[in-house]
Amino acid sequence: MFLPAFAAALALQALPAPESVRWENVANQGGETVDIDPSSIARDGEIATAILRVRVGPQTQRNGIAMLVVRQAMNCRTGQFAIMSGNGYGVDGQLLSSLNAPGTELHYTDPPPGPDSDRLHRRMCGDGGA
Repeated sequence: MFLPAFAAALALQALPAPESVRWENVANQGGETVDIDPSSIARDGEIATAILRVRVGPQTQRNGIAMLVVRQAMNCRTGQFAIMSGNGYGVDGQLLSSLNAPGTELHYTDPPPGPDSDRLHRRMCGDGGA
C-alpha cells in the first residue's frame, strides 16, 4: 500500500527548529497552544500531514519539555490523528528528545473533543474533508 511508504518518507524528513517557521495558531486549551506550519500541510487522499508546534502548559510538562514540534497525520474522514515524529524542547529552546513512530504502520487515536480539534481538522483537511 502507498500510505505506509508515504508516511515513512515524511517521517524521515527533518523537523524545523521551533522558531524558524511562520506558525499559525489553531488551538488553545488548558494553558497549551497548538500552532501549525501552513506550508507543511500535504494531503494524499483521506490523509493529511502537517508540522505542529505545541507549547506545553506547566501542569502537563514532563521531563522538562516545554515545547514539541511534531509531524502529525490526520485521517480526514474519521478525524483521528497519529504522531509520525517529534522533537521535545526545554524552556531554553534546547533539544531534549526526539521520537519517531515505530515501524511503518501509524496508530491513529481520537482527538480530544471540542472546537479546537474541529479547527485543526478543518485547517489540515479543508472544509470538505478528503
